Amino acid sequence: MIQFDSFMQAEGVPIYQQIIRYVKQGIAAGTIRDGEELPSRRVLSALLAVNLAVMNMLPIPALDGGKIFFLIIDEIAMKLFRKKIPEKYEMAVNTVGFVALMGFMLVVTFNDVFKLFG
Repeated sequence: MIQFDSFMQAEGVPIYQQIIRYVKQGIAAGTIRDGEELPSRRVLSALLAVNLAVMNMLPIPALDGGKIFFLIIDEIAMKLFRKKIPEKYEMAVNTVGFVALMGFMLVVTFNDVFKLFG
């Protein structure tokens, strides 16, 4: 089965064009043989799901990893200071993290749209 581990967003070339070029070059060079199959939609979907799960577990506020991080910090504060961190601080950090995450998503979206039409 053909592996697509080495694809990156290089030179502003969309990933589907990189895959097409890779397959054409592989056929021309003889590294892709007759009957060799591409990964199925199920395999690509599984890779995408695992990638999303890993990204969600990063300790970024407003994501699940951020909540786990706050639970760990709260437990450490309870053991050291015998006080919980006030919930208003956790909410403030999560709000700032969420706004930053949404802003980043907007920047990436506009960047992609401008690359597509510009």
